[in-house]
Amino acid sequence: MTDYLEKKIDVDGCSFQVRIEGEGAPLLLLHGFTGSIEAMAPLSSALCRQFCVISIDLPGHGRTYAPKGSGCYSFPKCLTCIARILDQLHIDQCFICGYSMGGRTALLFAARFPSRVIALATIGASGGIVEEEERSQRRGKDEDLACFIESRGIEAFTERWMNLPFFASQQKLGITFLAEARKQRLGNTPSSLACSLRTMGTGSQKPVYDELQQLDIPMLFIAGEEDKKFCDLAIKLKNSCPQGHTHAIKHAGHAAHLENRSKTVEVITKFFQQV
Repeated sequence: MTDYLEKKIDVDGCSFQVRIEGEGAPLLLLHGFTGSIEAMAPLSSALCRQFCVISIDLPGHGRTYAPKGSGCYSFPKCLTCIARILDQLHIDQCFICGYSMGGRTALLFAARFPSRVIALATIGASGGIVEEEERSQRRGKDEDLACFIESRGIEAFTERWMNLPFFASQQKLGITFLAEARKQRLGNTPSSLACSLRTMGTGSQKPVYDELQQLDIPMLFIAGEEDKKFCDLAIKLKNSCPQGHTHAIKHAGHAAHLENRSKTVEVITKFFQQV
């Protein structure tokens, strides 16, 4: 088991749980919706052999405490908080890797703070929904799900969430993995998850494609080969970036870093080391 340091970093009334693991160039690692530092631990424990990995529980998740009225749940404030966390860790520039919601957050961070990003990799991420009507429809679905979380509780929501079609490929990881994934999700707070979904869900995200066209940052967009929707989105992101690249991970669905960790780690490490 790899040694790591965990600490709380307070920013603007919020207390962020941060894990620092390994040595080398700094790499910021961001989890997906319902995830946490623990959910990204299999990837972190592999990447820390080459990098100093900084993992953060995003607002509404894990052990980060963000009061409902703090504003930390909005993308603009969350991005500022991430920058200030890096400041407190004396990190001027870093690599960034984000999964799903964490990937969207990474893209928005690069658009807002380009000088702080050496290179970026996303796993199963989108650049946002361009069409306003479609984005509005997604906001409505996100709101419905947020209400479900609040009214039915974390257990009912976790059951519903883990049975979504794009998680079906994770069944091959076995009953022990699924039990641990369920336990990690049950550790989240319903009201906090609902806040995150309303303000950092895909329906609330401003599309980032136009900003990406202006960024001269090496970017790698990864998707599991079995996750066709996000393979297509990876190509769309690549075509929006001057230094965009894609890689489809074989034998993997949406969570490629869990379903084929060794190949995902190999691809990310090689890309960042080339930079």
